[in-house]
Amino acid sequence: MRKKAVRQLPLDFAGTQKLTKEWYKLYRNIHEILEATPAITDLVHADLTQGEKKLKRNIEGIASESILRLAIVQQIEGLSFREVIVRVDDSEMLSFFCRFYDDPVISHSKYATLVNMIAPLTWEKINELIVKFARDKKGFKGKQLRIDTTAVETDIHFPTDSSLLCDCAKVLSRLLGYVRQIDAGLVGNRRTRLRHAKRLAQKIARGGKALHKATRKKWYGKLIAATERAMAWAAEVREKIGAGKARVTGPLEVIALQSLADEIGTYLPLAEQCVYQARERVLNEQPVPNDQKIFSIFEPHTELLIRGKAGKDVEFGHMLELQQIEGGLITHYAAHVKRPAEPPLLEKAIARHKDLFGKVPDVCATDKGFYSGQAVERAEELGVKKVCVPKKGRRDEQEEKREKSRWFKLAQAFRAGIEGTISVLKRVFGLWRCLREGWAHFQSWAGTGVLAHNLVLLART
Repeated sequence: MRKKAVRQLPLDFAGTQKLTKEWYKLYRNIHEILEATPAITDLVHADLTQGEKKLKRNIEGIASESILRLAIVQQIEGLSFREVIVRVDDSEMLSFFCRFYDDPVISHSKYATLVNMIAPLTWEKINELIVKFARDKKGFKGKQLRIDTTAVETDIHFPTDSSLLCDCAKVLSRLLGYVRQIDAGLVGNRRTRLRHAKRLAQKIARGGKALHKATRKKWYGKLIAATERAMAWAAEVREKIGAGKARVTGPLEVIALQSLADEIGTYLPLAEQCVYQARERVLNEQPVPNDQKIFSIFEPHTELLIRGKAGKDVEFGHMLELQQIEGGLITHYAAHVKRPAEPPLLEKAIARHKDLFGKVPDVCATDKGFYSGQAVERAEELGVKKVCVPKKGRRDEQEEKREKSRWFKLAQAFRAGIEGTISVLKRVFGLWRCLREGWAHFQSWAGTGVLAHNLVLLART
């Protein structure tokens, strides 16, 4: 049976340097916050217990609370799965904080399996509990609210039609190779011609915009044909596995083959989409709408974000919505699978703030992306005294006077503070790019980043 928590020994560590003492104090204060909100451990324990039932095995010896604390350390220190295990194993203080003490630290692979069992909704609930703790114990009143959105990238290379086709050929060839290792009769002696596909993709990439149109079409035609050969072969092997034509009869081999067939079934539709958009865009010279494109076969949920930022016109990822009050506490976050229209977010944010603090904020400030006459009127109807949303485009005399007033400028100065918070989230807490795979893990990554930010803020308050 999974353990929920382990008895905490005192975190009485004293360094010789000022920075070391501050570091020890930070984790000591975070420990006190976690001890004051035991419901957080209950949420994590429920997810891990449920996840192990689905996994049909129990990773014993590690308490649920230790996994939570490892995730917090990983995000605060900006470490990978491997690095956080090495750091905790090497540091007596972090080993005590994560409640391993003199016991062996969990391996990085088991830790990754367990932390990925914690659902995105659980991270949202944990952040809500931390905000309620700040409201009740730290005196955060929520009189001022600022809202903004930012882009968080997924972990993909810059997508081009040639690179996507090459990715499809690589993945399908690799899966066919795995099937051949288990049962060579299913695959046969044919070659995947992967080297040919790689060379074509390399030629297209090196040619760039200087490549003649006829030559580009010729090479793309060959690359599409090579990818379609790999797709047809993979589909044939998948059908054979489904029809039970494998020669191996061992239970482990049968399970492995079925797993590979399922993986082939996952990638085939993505490969078909890549072939379709390459044929339409390059060979037929027809545009494909962005919402119908795929930008990565490994992160197919990725969205193209055209934001016009200096030095980065487009980004590939998802929009993250943030709500923050005075003092820098992030009271709510939301990752959006599709980029939302910003004006409707204003009313929802005020409603959430009222549910959390029992009243609407006195001041609500955003940038001009949230502006619409209806959204501003609705915010005022909800009871917000000062709605500070600059208008897009031309303003009349009354609007000019309003935006030049002292209270409006002060509110906009307050709003600018969230830009600094976004910078800290990206530089310090890893929200510039999600290093986990899949949409659910993208949401969890955002949740752990916001949680780490809030814990560090409260620990230093």
